[in-house]
Amino acid sequence: MLSKPCLLAAIAALLLAGCFHPDPERIKIEVLAADTEFNARSEKNGPEIAFLAAIAPEGVIPGQDERGPAAVRALYRDFPKGGRLSWSPISAEASASGDLAYTLGRYELQLPTPAGAKLVRTGSYVTIWRRQVDGGWKFVLDSGHPDAPRPAQRTQ
Repeated sequence: MLSKPCLLAAIAALLLAGCFHPDPERIKIEVLAADTEFNARSEKNGPEIAFLAAIAPEGVIPGQDERGPAAVRALYRDFPKGGRLSWSPISAEASASGDLAYTLGRYELQLPTPAGAKLVRTGSYVTIWRRQVDGGWKFVLDSGHPDAPRPAQRTQ
């Protein structure tokens, strides 16, 4: 038989365990906010700075051999001045454990051309987020898929 202090401690532990059950809807809101903040940083300071702030040390960007900040630096090494990357999350889902989530959305990439115009590319993206020790979110994978090029339209 458990002593009264041990029994009270066991009951308290069970009650507290129920208090820390992850709420998937709250987590979706958190990662949508993290993704929206990530985009705001890209629009304000440029994509390299935004990605450096948002990537986890083990984070992966497909097409890059490195991980984490080194992958970001490699990706943006030749990013043209005046280039702009922005996106908007559309939806999010969270794991039952509450430590992983993903966002899906649309992006727009604008690149300057030598003639002074802007080349615009659009597409879809997925970002997988992992909760960090401090409670914040960093991405462990970010991947985009460009839309098919639009055929040239005839004008009359």
